[in-house]
Amino acid sequence: MALLILFSSINPEKGLLNIHEIKEQTGFAEIQLDKTDIVSKTNIILHVINTTEILDLITDFRTNADNLDGQHKDLILTELRHLINKVITLIPQETRHKRGLINLVGNTQKWLFRTMDAQARQEIDDHLKTLDLNTHNLISTINQQVEINKNYSETFKQLKKIVKRDREIILNRINNL
Repeated sequence: MALLILFSSINPEKGLLNIHEIKEQTGFAEIQLDKTDIVSKTNIILHVINTTEILDLITDFRTNADNLDGQHKDLILTELRHLINKVITLIPQETRHKRGLINLVGNTQKWLFRTMDAQARQEIDDHLKTLDLNTHNLISTINQQVEINKNYSETFKQLKKIVKRDREIILNRINNL
């Protein structure tokens, strides 16, 4: 079907075929056939991107660009619009509808190759939210513990001063007897 559409959109025209010798290797990679490295273990790195901060920053740039005067203002605003569109493509869409046969293929791929599907993404997102909440709670608890230790230390220092002062008073009374 795709080939049919491709051929139907090509209009026959006169053309010229130029053949040139490639004299440099820019853009080409030499393939070695004698050595192979087999990947036995991989690590997954997950990057969490806060798109709202990026969009806020781009909006600030756009506000500054609106105040510009000059020939490059339209170019800057166009580039910022393109940048906003690229950032919006990073935001996951919540309205995803599963399709029967393709969903079966996706589940098979997940089972065979451990690829991520919407359910796995949601589980990872839930775990990240739980980790974030737990980290926030842990930081709050540690800050409270630091405050308690600070107050305990101050109280202990005051008690030490009181005991030292009482000991001096007792020693003075004993010496005066």
